[in-house]
Amino acid sequence: MQIAAGAASEKKEKDAAIHMDEIEWVVRSSRLVPKPNRKVPAAPEIGLVNGLAVYGPGLGTLMEVEASAVKSRHEGSLMITGIAEEESMGNSSRTITRKSMARASVENVLTVLNRMGLAAYRYHIHVNFPGGALVDGPSAGISMAVAISSAIMRRKVYPDIAMTGELGLHGQVKPIGGVMAKVEAAVEAGAKRIIIPTENMQETLKHFDQAEIIPVEALHQVLELCLCPAEADASTKQLRAGSELSFNRSLSARPANATIEKQG
Repeated sequence: MQIAAGAASEKKEKDAAIHMDEIEWVVRSSRLVPKPNRKVPAAPEIGLVNGLAVYGPGLGTLMEVEASAVKSRHEGSLMITGIAEEESMGNSSRTITRKSMARASVENVLTVLNRMGLAAYRYHIHVNFPGGALVDGPSAGISMAVAISSAIMRRKVYPDIAMTGELGLHGQVKPIGGVMAKVEAAVEAGAKRIIIPTENMQETLKHFDQAEIIPVEALHQVLELCLCPAEADASTKQLRAGSELSFNRSLSARPANATIEKQG
């Protein structure tokens, strides 16, 4: 602001007020990165989900996830756009290149949906992260699962709900990091309901009054909350039954003293 004021005073005019062009000049010259300012959709749509991501220390943002599904006569396919296919990590002496965590998460989602009986392998599926979305790795799991399920089942997604959570191979919703930053970003974007993993539920969130915080343990709970009503058909019933069976099996197979490791 001081730089903009200096630029305005150099005009040597009686009106030395700071105008928008001075402010924009400072922003361009300083190479400042604008804060993402995404809003929830105005109406429900098929295959469009409000995910949540963290893009800096204590900074969250709404992350749109789009999906399209076209049934194939033979084997289906998977296409993902809006993300890097590979990620590099390490230092100057050693660098490791691996497949994108976001892509791996989509593949996990398809495995879960196939186990639940949705037959995702029979569809040409396209998942897109528009606008250079900041894909938060595994924590976008349930967002991608809802988007793909919506596209396959042709059921719209409620626009006022946002979500974050990792998806396990048995349909369980696992804990993630940056919950408070994501919740605050969801409220700022206009979300009225926010889905988080049960293990991320904090005492502060139990008394949160700016939106309804909904803790979940399994994918079938997320789908029931997010998908608009549709005529009950065989695929819908099979999806729910398969999800509950897979989740219950995973619980019974896990030792009583086992814990789920928190992941970011």
